[in-house]
Amino acid sequence: MINGARVLASAVAVAAAVLLAGCGSNTPQPVGNPDPGGRLLAAIKPVLTVAPAGAHISSRDVVAPMWDSCDGVVSTYGWDDPTVDLTFTGGGTDAQVVAHLKSALRTLGWTFDTANSAPTGPWYWRKTVTKNVQGTVRLLGGAAFQPTDWDLQATTPPAARPSTGC
Repeated sequence: MINGARVLASAVAVAAAVLLAGCGSNTPQPVGNPDPGGRLLAAIKPVLTVAPAGAHISSRDVVAPMWDSCDGVVSTYGWDDPTVDLTFTGGGTDAQVVAHLKSALRTLGWTFDTANSAPTGPWYWRKTVTKNVQGTVRLLGGAAFQPTDWDLQATTPPAARPSTGC
């Protein structure tokens, strides 16, 4: 019976430690809905379809907003941006890839951001994805990277409490 009592006491101690570990957490509870009805992700997902002909698609990722704080400070917790990411290789020279993307993204309603884009990248596009919410597409890559690859990422701010401190 003594062994049974020790096992029971150990189990109670472990359970108490697990419960108490959660009590001291400084992580605030999520606030609001970062993407009501999935509309923000739906507005940027078409970016995943614009790779040039002949490009090899390495990945297509859709990342829903997550409750996060990149610096761990309680006051900076919030929702990450809804994001889609397309990585590919090939598709032509830098000039051909950029020209293709300018045209393809324009067809999807994105405007090339000349003021923030550099001749050799990164390149940016902007679009109003919902009322008063501005989405951004960023293209990185090209001949300056070895191997030559491209990363096309579209993001939009969450609809509720964005994370800060990053």
